[in-house]
Amino acid sequence: ASTSGGSTMSFVDGDMLYEILDQSLSPSIEGKPTKVIKLCFAAFVLVFCRSPSGLPVIPAQAADELFESILHVYETALFDNGSIFERQFRDATQLIPEALGALGVMKVTTGSTGSNRTSGTLQLNHDTMLEYGDHILTPEGGLGTLVHDAELVWNRAFSSSCLEDMISNHSWDETEPNDGRKYALEFLVGHMIRAEMIQEASVLLRDERYLRGRLSNLGLNKGTKRHVQECEEIYEILPEPRSGLTEPGDFMSRAYEKCGALIRDQLSSMRAAGREMQAKASSEAGFAFNVMGFSLAQRSRWDDAAWHYDNSYELLDLALGDNEIVASILFNRSIAYFESNRCEQAMESLDECLNIRTAISGEQGLLVAQTICKKGDVFAAMSDYPAAMYNYRKGLDIMQVEPNRNRAEIGNTFQAMGRMHREKGEFDQALKLYSEAMRCKKIELGLNHYDLANTYIEMGYCHAESNNREAAEPLFDEAIRLMSQAEPTDENDAELLTIQGIMHNMADEKDEGLECYKQALDILKTKCSEKKGKIAALLNRIANEHVARGENGTAFKLFEESLHVRKGMVGFVHVDVATTLVNMATLQQQRGKYEKALRCLEEALRIRKLRLGDSHGVASTLEMIGNLSKEIGQLKKSEMAYEEALRILRGLYGQGHSSVANVLHEMGDLMDDISEYDEAITNFRESLEIKKRNLGLEHEDVAETLYSMGFAFHNQGEYEESLDCFDDCLQIRRQRYGNDHDLVGDTLNIMGFVESKSGRHEVALRLLEEALTIRQSNGDSLKAADTLKNIGNIHRERQEYDAAIECYDSCLRLRKREVGLEDERVADALLALGNVYSDTNENEEAMHCFTEAYTVRNSLYGDHDDRVASVLQTMGIIEFRAGDTERGRQYLEDFARIRKNNHTEESADYVNALFIIGNIHKIQGRDSLAKEAWAEAYEIFNEIGLDDENPAIAKILTKLLSKKEKGGGSSDSGRKSGVFGRLKSNFTSEKVIKPTKKQPMKDVSSSSSRRLIIE
Repeated sequence: ASTSGGSTMSFVDGDMLYEILDQSLSPSIEGKPTKVIKLCFAAFVLVFCRSPSGLPVIPAQAADELFESILHVYETALFDNGSIFERQFRDATQLIPEALGALGVMKVTTGSTGSNRTSGTLQLNHDTMLEYGDHILTPEGGLGTLVHDAELVWNRAFSSSCLEDMISNHSWDETEPNDGRKYALEFLVGHMIRAEMIQEASVLLRDERYLRGRLSNLGLNKGTKRHVQECEEIYEILPEPRSGLTEPGDFMSRAYEKCGALIRDQLSSMRAAGREMQAKASSEAGFAFNVMGFSLAQRSRWDDAAWHYDNSYELLDLALGDNEIVASILFNRSIAYFESNRCEQAMESLDECLNIRTAISGEQGLLVAQTICKKGDVFAAMSDYPAAMYNYRKGLDIMQVEPNRNRAEIGNTFQAMGRMHREKGEFDQALKLYSEAMRCKKIELGLNHYDLANTYIEMGYCHAESNNREAAEPLFDEAIRLMSQAEPTDENDAELLTIQGIMHNMADEKDEGLECYKQALDILKTKCSEKKGKIAALLNRIANEHVARGENGTAFKLFEESLHVRKGMVGFVHVDVATTLVNMATLQQQRGKYEKALRCLEEALRIRKLRLGDSHGVASTLEMIGNLSKEIGQLKKSEMAYEEALRILRGLYGQGHSSVANVLHEMGDLMDDISEYDEAITNFRESLEIKKRNLGLEHEDVAETLYSMGFAFHNQGEYEESLDCFDDCLQIRRQRYGNDHDLVGDTLNIMGFVESKSGRHEVALRLLEEALTIRQSNGDSLKAADTLKNIGNIHRERQEYDAAIECYDSCLRLRKREVGLEDERVADALLALGNVYSDTNENEEAMHCFTEAYTVRNSLYGDHDDRVASVLQTMGIIEFRAGDTERGRQYLEDFARIRKNNHTEESADYVNALFIIGNIHKIQGRDSLAKEAWAEAYEIFNEIGLDDENPAIAKILTKLLSKKEKGGGSSDSGRKSGVFGRLKSNFTSEKVIKPTKKQPMKDVSSSSSRRLIIE
């Protein structure tokens, strides 16, 4: 056989060659063939000759280590009693290479010491020998079971022998190691990995003496690259963290940290060397740190990567000065800072990088554009959107000079700009930019590139957040298709689950959606813990799902966790923090904690104003503040918030945008609440015109505004205009939802109420009975109870008392069943029932109802509340009419006391009570007290302007007071009752308050805090 490298020899048949080699490598000893030489040859080939770069030259000491370890493993199987190898084990190890060399299988060289073969090398003579070594390892190779699991067993034997020898001799970092030690310093870990000695290898790679010996003998550059290569192999092999095992990322970080510290030590030891040598060493060390930093960055170990880049920049800046190598390290360092949420340090690094690149290539270089766009990313992460947009546009201007060279980068920049608009709630602008990003990327990357998936996802998010399921689903489907073709990663798995969760939610599959979110969160927390932004966003999503289920306690804990993560990641003044605060405000509002909700919204507004300026996000926050302030009675704050929201929205979108219409609607509600009816109607009309133009004439939002405008007209006393609005609303809702929908029932109910106010009782009853049928068929017992009360009010007005009692009693039973005994709605029904019993002079039944109503309200509000006082007033009047003047006076005086203590605004009912108290004092012979009560009643009567509206009543009071001054007689109880009746009739006013926009299906007559039904 030829001894030079090359292709397999063609002049010898393969089978014949293998037979010759089999005979040569299996000599007979004492008449018996031995497998020792053949086995050691096979081990040499398998353990040392798997390099793709040719036939390696192996130090003799390493080969001896292998052969000896193999002979130890197979000693029993190989050596018979009496064998010379049993008696001379070490000699056998040394004879094997000599035999292989003599047979022409290997080239064996010796060192300068001549006879001392241990300083020499071994190398296969020809590729044919490599092929023959592979043949021996097959079942036909003649070694039988000796080659079972040979890769693992032989590498483990060699690795264990090396480790044992070096540990016992403490020779890892000796100054002048022999060739065998040098081989182990470079290649031993590789053999350990092949032997599946992973934990032992990971320990060795963090052994200070081993690393010192490796760096010293291989040099910083080669030693570090070998170190990184092996750490990366082990990182991929190490199992998921379990008790007692090293976490892969932690292993890599500690191994690189140990290596970096030794590199620093080497540099310190060279302080006395010349400047040129120091510069060379600094350069090598800087590149070594850069290699480790890049390796860590690829595995998202951003904090550790940043430390290595810090060292790399410091050393290379000193050795090389300002050049592109240093600039690229600064750029990579900025990414590590950015991903570890150290935005200010990232920006400093980018500024230094930009200065170098601008000095090298001018202001129009492509690398300059890349750096500027990265600054945009950092500004965007800091939610400084104006600065981010400035940098993106500046980078685009440079790249678009040569667009064909930069399509993908241009696309990424358009996508980043779109993302900012999406986060600001400006979905139309975002989608335009996303579409341009997709166009650019497809030109360069084609239609099936993985990088397109992220653009599809963000476009899908945009449509999903706009509640456009039809547009979102195909985008998500395409993203899933592209992601499923790529190599799976934990982060992608979490992203896929999040997308699937969104799609389930859009399909109203809430349980499936929540389960997807939870699985995604678990992956991120356990396997991608550095992705804090995504973790916080998922916590927010899951919390919102729990809010929708009414699981407010769970939701609040999740919101708090999200807020804690975001504040720790991006600081306190960030739009993501504001988003969580807005979500928490919504939850606090649902829990009835209005002040806390308002504080959350005001903090969110402060952040959004600072970060977003005049934007949709700021306007939407102002609108929420307006709604909440209106709900808790801070009407001036509500008005100011709506006005500022309108200013921003008109500036952004013009007068005709749907968001402007929504705020105008809310402003109309507010003006209605504060009795500014003309302004309310003006706002509603303006909102209505915008909605009709944008949404069409038959949209529910149009119906909703008509519904609210109908309330405003009613409260203004314009009943016909009110009914016109409600009728138009009814036609839209019938056409849109059919005749049996809850919203149709709501509209019929209020129309019946207004018709009753207009005196058209037959029409009112027809409308209310239809509303009742709808509400009963839909199973909404509380709304059915409200309509029953409205019907009862009409029967009472028509003096159809039995029918009224039947309706009120049915209303009371439904409310008790649905909400229990202690609820304002129960008290309301009891009062209505008591009033009709009073009308029929069934005073005992009336007092039973009023007493029960008093007990309910006293339990709900305490005995000093005005709502309790109003029941006392009614009870006093009933007792007075029944002739029990003493008890009547006590109830009425309790009423007056509560009103005075609460500083409640004086009104007609207070005048009524004082008037009756005066009459009772007169009847009981206490003329002076009677005069005091009448005088106070008359004074208040005049102060609050009732004298101008009720001249007849003023005349009666004047006459009574003048009679008292002359010592004249008193009115009889019938006269007193008549005056009271006229006072009640003339002074009682009623305003109808519509339901809020957030509860459009809530019936107007179901509110516990407002008078909404006919009395």
